[in-house]
Amino acid sequence: MRWIRFTAAGKTAYGILEGDKIVEVKGDPFAGYERTSRAHPLGGVTIEVPVIPPTFYCAGKNYVAHVKEGAAKRGEAPKIPEKPDMGYRAANALVAHDQPVVIPSDATKIHYEGELVVVIGKKAKHLTRENALSCVLGYTIGND
Repeated sequence: MRWIRFTAAGKTAYGILEGDKIVEVKGDPFAGYERTSRAHPLGGVTIEVPVIPPTFYCAGKNYVAHVKEGAAKRGEAPKIPEKPDMGYRAANALVAHDQPVVIPSDATKIHYEGELVVVIGKKAKHLTRENALSCVLGYTIGND
């Protein structure tokens, strides 16, 4: 199932993508939903960010080559982290499909990288390696 959050006729809703149409749902993928009889052509809606998260964290350790490259440019020895770095991002950092990325006028360096975004669908505590994926609603892409 492919979820999509969209705006049509001034109303933002969740829907299920089926081919080139979106079947609108009442509710959401987190608290429960019902399919409605309303369907919208994919090309006739504005695609929104998938969720407006109450918290938005990033974890990173996967770009060892990036750390080494930055250290080399600074003339330093690379410091590879032993554990993933955790970072917070504000929800207003999210930008929807086909919307402009606003670069602050005082920015001196712009960097980007594609990311796999994991959408957590339910509260969880004390997960094990075996059941950790049970709280994942789905995946999307991001540009950090």
